[in-house]
Parts: sequence; C-alpha cells; structure tokens
Amino acid sequence: MCCHSEEDYELLKSIRNQGINEKHPELSYRMLAGNFKFNDILASVGLSQLKKTEQKIHNQIAIHEMYRDNLRNLKSIRFVPVDIEAGEVPLRSECLCTEKDRLLEDLKAFDIHTISHIASFNTMPHIGGQGEYPNSDRFAQHLILLPCGPDQSMANVRRVCDVLQEIDSRYRPW
Repeated sequence: MCCHSEEDYELLKSIRNQGINEKHPELSYRMLAGNFKFNDILASVGLSQLKKTEQKIHNQIAIHEMYRDNLRNLKSIRFVPVDIEAGEVPLRSECLCTEKDRLLEDLKAFDIHTISHIASFNTMPHIGGQGEYPNSDRFAQHLILLPCGPDQSMANVRRVCDVLQEIDSRYRPW
C-alpha cells in the first residue's frame, strides 16, 4: 500500500482486515470494516479480466451512445452526460426523470430491471446527516440507472430505448 502517513497505512490495513489492527489484535474490531484481502484466486480472475478491458470499455461507450442518441428527445428524461471525447468512460447509464417512482414501476411491468439506490449525502448515517446538498438531493429524487454493463446486449439496450420512447408521454416534462 502507498499512503501519505503511517497512520493512514495502519487505518487502511484495519479496514481491509475486518477492523482488526494487526499490530494490536487485542484491540480487535475497533471499526466497521470488511474482509478486503486479495487472494491468489481473486488475483488470477483480475488478471484475466484485465485482458478484456479495452473491449469492455468499447462496449460501455457503445451502450452509453445508444442510450444518449435515442433518449435525447424525450420530454421526461434527461440523460446524464459523459464526456467521452475527454476520456471519460461511462460506467453506468444514468438518467434523471421527472417521476422516478412511476417510471420504475412502469419499466418493471415491461420486465426491464432498473435501479434507483442513490441516497442524498445528508441522509447517509455514516456521514452524519449534516449539511445541505441540493445537487445530491436532486439526484436522489430523480436518478435511475438503466440496464447497462459491458456485457449487456445491444438488443436489450435498444428495447429499453424503445419502451422509454413509447411511454415518455405518460410523465410530466422537465
């Protein structure tokens, strides 16, 4: 591990090892953490996945571009932009919608699995719930993640676009 200080290094080691301080095991479980150790099997899987990186990036960009191009004229949905030309890679296909809960239910009826698990910072207990975050609140209220991932088929993406185009008029415009 590379850290700015010995203290940071020890903290990260504890987080990696279920909150246990390896230098002082008698102070076990001093924090909420997990088992983030990297074993040989995980390293092997990781190395084999690295060989697929370029193709996965290419697929993610193609998925993003299909959603962007097909959703740009919808009245109730705004696709979250990604600056691919500047080198950004779209890890998720995110859009803001005027009536998130209704849209999620309607897409579910079409057997389209979407996710909306973005919470606003001020509602996250581990942050302490302090402060106001209007942009975070906006994303929590309106953001959904469309089906994506580098192995998502373009036929599935096309179907999601078609359904969204078909049902767009059901929702309030921006």
